[in-house]
Amino acid sequence: MKFEDILQQVGGYGKFQRYLTFYFLIPASCAIPFLYLNLILMVSIPGHWCYVPEMSNLTNTQQRMLIRPPNDPSCTMYDMNYSQVLDLEIFKATSNFSYAIIPCVSGWEYDKTNYDETVATKFDLVCNKAHYTSLLLTLQNVGSFTLTPIYGILSDRYGRKVLFLVLAAIISSTEIASVLVNDFIIFAILRTINGSAMPSIFNSAFILISEIVTPDVRAHMNAVINFSWVFGMILLPMVAYLTRSWVMLCNVSAAFGFGFALSWFFLPESPSWLVSRNRYEDAATVMMTLGKTNGKQPEYSNLLKQLKGRILRSLHWPVIQFKEFIRK
Repeated sequence: MKFEDILQQVGGYGKFQRYLTFYFLIPASCAIPFLYLNLILMVSIPGHWCYVPEMSNLTNTQQRMLIRPPNDPSCTMYDMNYSQVLDLEIFKATSNFSYAIIPCVSGWEYDKTNYDETVATKFDLVCNKAHYTSLLLTLQNVGSFTLTPIYGILSDRYGRKVLFLVLAAIISSTEIASVLVNDFIIFAILRTINGSAMPSIFNSAFILISEIVTPDVRAHMNAVINFSWVFGMILLPMVAYLTRSWVMLCNVSAAFGFGFALSWFFLPESPSWLVSRNRYEDAATVMMTLGKTNGKQPEYSNLLKQLKGRILRSLHWPVIQFKEFIRK
């Protein structure tokens, strides 16, 4: 007798699993792109030019015409007395100017057509600092690469449900902290930690569900989670367009993370993981809950006996052990 044989006794894909699919797996899979891909939109660099205090009352068109040299319009300006230019009412093409060109002195003015504020505008990640936006994206992936193995081991040690909720807490807290800090280095560290949790929270959701359904349904679960991910990717730019601010986008992402905490009240721990930790009574209780919701009620004592039986040593195959993966 294998684990799926016992699972069939309580329903391999019944009402309980469908409930988790529609109220946990699909919403979580739609929300995770907001957590994982939001940084791409947050670091967008809008059109920009040198900020000149004397020109701040002019329209953007007038500022660009007077301030921006044609060869490097975003990072340089004319070395001239702009107050004098205003007094003379010189509003002609910059090609008529013969002034020297210098780097921006007082920072930058940003085009707010598409965004009110981004990370790039907050920290002035433009011109000689423009590469820092790519650095942030790289650090997010570095965090993912370095800590995902550790999260895998923690999942085997403490459980799928616990790890999922811990990762949700990490993501939400780092999203909120990112909004509050004003130091770029601290911000970069927070985004590295934030990025480290992304692949693992996605995998944890799928693994947890896949371990309480029969093998013939797991392929369908994989399709569901991937289609939901794509739908979340479609929603992300729409939300970014409506919020117009990286701060609001962070807050929306944090709200999704906090929403995951609600799953604590209805999300079961993986029974196969419980058995792998010799927690047979807890595993039997979870499976009895599945059976009750699915309209199937095996005897608790018989179910517990089967879970403890030596014949079920093959049970451990559904449990994805990261340490075993490394050894192979």
